[in-house]
Amino acid sequence: MKIEVDALQYPQGERNFAICKAAVLSKFGEIFTDVGDANPTNCNSKVAKHLLRMASTRAKARALRDFDDIGMTCLEELGDPDEVIGEEPSEQGKSRKPIPKKPTQPAEIQPSRKRKREWEREWI
Repeated sequence: MKIEVDALQYPQGERNFAICKAAVLSKFGEIFTDVGDANPTNCNSKVAKHLLRMASTRAKARALRDFDDIGMTCLEELGDPDEVIGEEPSEQGKSRKPIPKKPTQPAEIQPSRKRKREWEREWI
């Protein structure tokens, strides 16, 4: 597998908007492409200074989603996760309610490392 990213538009001046195109090449020669964009209004304020990298990350995430046939949106595509997930105030109103962790499977049900590597060789 190989991933290539090209910048289609650099953020500068009034056009503070980055666009990147990513291409994923599978070992079977299939090509999966998609674009990602980023601007200060669709990014978290902490990454708004890094628009080109965010556009690249989003383009790669979308192309890899197509490659893996995943129909879910990647976290990187969301501007600010708090806008989508929302905040539930705690009793003090200062922090978010913690998200419970998923229980792990018992060791006897989890695939062995050897089986996982065999599966990866077969499908990747």
